[in-house]
Amino acid sequence: MSIVKIDQISLKNFKCHKDLQIDLAKLNILTGSNASGKSSLIQAILLAFKSWHEYERKMINTNDVYGVNLGIPINIFSEDFDEKNIQLGMSLEGKINKVVLGLPEEDESEIFFSILNSEEIAVHAGEPNNLKNMQIFFLNAERQGPRVV
Repeated sequence: MSIVKIDQISLKNFKCHKDLQIDLAKLNILTGSNASGKSSLIQAILLAFKSWHEYERKMINTNDVYGVNLGIPINIFSEDFDEKNIQLGMSLEGKINKVVLGLPEEDESEIFFSILNSEEIAVHAGEPNNLKNMQIFFLNAERQGPRVV
């Protein structure tokens, strides 16, 4: 199995990241004060991976993203968002992998995003260097706090 590196991450309208683009090195350390977006960046990566793996369903559950509870979709949008969708992009060795998520229709569940570009993902799902063909291993720090029972 070859190792593929994430070169760049871009986020639009995701939580506190209205428009973020960062280049990544071989080793990256996230530091910052509380509520500065460190966890949100990790959550965006997890949501992008999960969306690519479940694109055929055309919906993604926001309360089960690799064991992370993101909440309801409307609360995941950046404050004062301009567009009615969230864009998550990752460059894998120069190849852009994008996910566009939108609010579900009124009659659909409120804990799901619609994957608006599922057809585009389907076209690229068989190609190398995409999120569907990769595995992600995520270690999560256990925090004390409210629990869903």
